[in-house]
Amino acid sequence: MVRFAFAAAVLSLAATPALILCTLGAVEVIGVTPAARAALCAAVTCLTIMSLPQWSSARDEWELPTGTLRQVDHQLATLDHTPAVVLFHFDPARDNPHVEPVYNTDVAWPDDAPVIRAHDLDDPANRRIYAYYARQSPARAFYRYNRAAGGRLTYLGMARELADRSN
Repeated sequence: MVRFAFAAAVLSLAATPALILCTLGAVEVIGVTPAARAALCAAVTCLTIMSLPQWSSARDEWELPTGTLRQVDHQLATLDHTPAVVLFHFDPARDNPHVEPVYNTDVAWPDDAPVIRAHDLDDPANRRIYAYYARQSPARAFYRYNRAAGGRLTYLGMARELADRSN
């Protein structure tokens, strides 16, 4: 989001001089008096600057609420047991589908992450992930993150224990 805002700012600042010159050229063609020209240029300049995203308080329709993601990041940074896998439960009736906390972008391979984020799926799929990590990293802890319950994080157990229980 920060990169997009920065790119928008740079592009809008780069286009501003061209827009000002077009406006001034239009004023010349229309033939406005010098006093009115100064007022018109000042008004157009103010409107142009105030329409930049840095000065606008209007929310973009694509801007996502980041409070949930910040809360998730904070909770995962303070887990009691690491390495871990956090299973995110999604309730379509309550949860915002545009806020996606399941990503592992800080490492090239998700298994290398100290905290792996995954979707909490049905029992057979969860049993497969328990079995996989029981083979790959048996001391990896499992948690369930429930967004509908206000971000409640529940410790489920270690990969080996969960795989043994599900068999």
